[in-house]
Amino acid sequence: MAIFGISTFETEKYVSVKDPNKTAEDGATIFELGSLDADIKSRILDSGVSMVQTPQGTKIMPNQHGVWLEAVRYGLRGWNNFKDEKGKDIGFKTEKTFVNGKEYLCADLSSLNAVPQWLIKELGDHILAVNSVGEGVGETSATA
Repeated sequence: MAIFGISTFETEKYVSVKDPNKTAEDGATIFELGSLDADIKSRILDSGVSMVQTPQGTKIMPNQHGVWLEAVRYGLRGWNNFKDEKGKDIGFKTEKTFVNGKEYLCADLSSLNAVPQWLIKELGDHILAVNSVGEGVGETSATA
């Protein structure tokens, strides 16, 4: 099996596993998810732990919620049929950010405030998993 590269330009339509509707025709909420480039993915994964000084010494603290949020912030490209509790469409806003001098268009945090934490986790896990496709999943040999 060959190693496959990751396209940062492609997107995929995603329906939450908890959505009772499974297709757009049935009324499902459709999330448009994209890949992360290497710089952003590295920054997100590196932010997953932090070192904290305590009276007992240095402690490593996980930051998984931040990892999911940042993965969604940079990997979510839009949504359709996402409504509030009154049935009103929730708009998707983006903002420009700069990382290492490179401009990114990412989800605005005001839009992400409407997304429940369980869904941030689900979308973040999926975005990070999609970004692993080029790693030769299932391959264990380091030689060809």
